[in-house]
Amino acid sequence: MLTSMVVLSVAALYVWLVHRVETPHMVALLCALPLVPLIGLAEVRGASIRGLRRVALGVAPDKIGRPLLLAGGAVLASWLISPPMSAAHVFVIHGAAAMATVIALMVIRSQIAPRYSAGGTLRTKPKTWVAAILPLAAIAGLQVISQHTDILMLGILASDAEVGLYRVALSAANVSIFCLTVVTLVMQPYLARAWQAGDDRLMQLLATVGARVSVTGALPVVMLFYFAGHWLLSLVYGVAYLDAYWAMVVLCLGQFVNAVFAMNVTLLTLSGREWIAFSCGVVSTMINLALNWYLIPQFGIQGAAFATGMSIVILNVTLCGSVWMQMRIDSSPLGLKRTPS
Repeated sequence: MLTSMVVLSVAALYVWLVHRVETPHMVALLCALPLVPLIGLAEVRGASIRGLRRVALGVAPDKIGRPLLLAGGAVLASWLISPPMSAAHVFVIHGAAAMATVIALMVIRSQIAPRYSAGGTLRTKPKTWVAAILPLAAIAGLQVISQHTDILMLGILASDAEVGLYRVALSAANVSIFCLTVVTLVMQPYLARAWQAGDDRLMQLLATVGARVSVTGALPVVMLFYFAGHWLLSLVYGVAYLDAYWAMVVLCLGQFVNAVFAMNVTLLTLSGREWIAFSCGVVSTMINLALNWYLIPQFGIQGAAFATGMSIVILNVTLCGSVWMQMRIDSSPLGLKRTPS
């Protein structure tokens, strides 16, 4: 909530300085701002439910229910609203879907949360937790910045039409890491328990299985988009979006690298090495920013896709090396055995 208040304060200052509230972009921004605390609250509540090893209950409302509510609400609104639906309308619908998600997660958590007797003592480590919050929050913020650097840079250096094409390519490419997202959410509590128990062999097994399942799920999607991408784009979005094909393919390949090294960030953060993951992320984000600035004016959305894909490769290679050097765990699907010391 504190982070959300900071973001909202910065946005309010921006609106006050710009004085162009009536523009479509500004109206859309104002309608989108409530999503900042709502999505954060949903993420925290979902994580607490997953920490109790109720993975499906912790994932379904936010990762499945919210997108379905958004899609259904958008379709319904497009039928009911007589003028063409604007971005502001979509953000209002998304806000309602996010609010419903938060309420659902609150109800679920209240039903499954452990009950403690009046004389029970909770094991808390507030100082340790607060010390971990800063790097974890920094990592999450850096991931958001990195994921949207290309969109923002295109908005500055290219046209709105190219931003729309790239957004379609990015959305399609993100489908390839659906399995990665599920695997990460499922593996996190079990990896944490293995680390707490000091079971290095189990951690290596979980990391290897997670990477292999993630790759197995991502590879068919990447192949489908490569060989049938033109047909899928024309079917789902229309022929006007066929120019997004090569950007989509490049982004899919980048996300496939993410799938190969599925457990990188999880292994570093659960073992108390959050700042290593953050440092690698900073380097990757700076490279992404520099490449976008250089390539977008020359190659448009293809340049943005290459910049993002290259930053993903660099990030995962550095993270994989850090995991191996710090923990002697191979986060790739190979599952290499650690050498005896």
